[in-house]
Amino acid sequence: MEKGIYKAVADAMAEIQPIAKSKRNSQQGFQYRGIDDVMNELNPILVKHRIFVYPEVINSQRQERQTQKGGALIYSILTIKYHFAHEDGSEICVTVIGEGMDSGDKASNKAMAIGMKYACLQVFCIPTDDMTDPDATTPPPSTPINGNGKQNETKPNDKQDIKEIGEKIGQIMNANNPDQKPYFSQKEKDMERTIYQNANGLQAVKNQYERLKNSLTTRENEYMKTVPFGEKEFKDDIPESKQEELIN
Repeated sequence: MEKGIYKAVADAMAEIQPIAKSKRNSQQGFQYRGIDDVMNELNPILVKHRIFVYPEVINSQRQERQTQKGGALIYSILTIKYHFAHEDGSEICVTVIGEGMDSGDKASNKAMAIGMKYACLQVFCIPTDDMTDPDATTPPPSTPINGNGKQNETKPNDKQDIKEIGEKIGQIMNANNPDQKPYFSQKEKDMERTIYQNANGLQAVKNQYERLKNSLTTRENEYMKTVPFGEKEFKDDIPESKQEELIN
């Protein structure tokens, strides 16, 4: 049987128009495309080409967190398989991760909405200039809660160690190569800063530091491969150990 879903998707792509970022996140001030924007654009086109979509939740994770103000926050992570089916019985499937946070009972709903939005954006290659499209709202930083419903507190004796490791993390994130170009992008720096602020205790901060230290070493090694040995571009201040790595 001929798989009509392929032609139907291709025909639909030819009609889909760019979706503008018409909504604004009131907390962080950026523009974004909502799930309703995507649905309003796609619905008549999907109907025309006899395509329908149905989700299949493959896996779900649910955490209870606490905001800085002491409020409850539910965090839901869903692995969702979306089926794009044609009336002739053929279909294509995509699997995405949807994440959602809510103080009530809407965390999973939000996760499914985000999953649906990105599944459609990617299947139909809908024109967009920002593939890291965030949610409409950004909850305040939160920390995980243990099985007894109590927040995992940082021990007083750990605070100084956490501060010192945080300074080391900052040094790694601000490291530049000999050409004075940063090893980490501003987006990566912002993400790591959020991870540090929400870290659950000393061990979590230690783990973040080790991960970033290894990442920096990898990036330094990649940079060294681009420096021609014996030419003027080679930096005199490169340690001998690094030079030996390059030669080998």
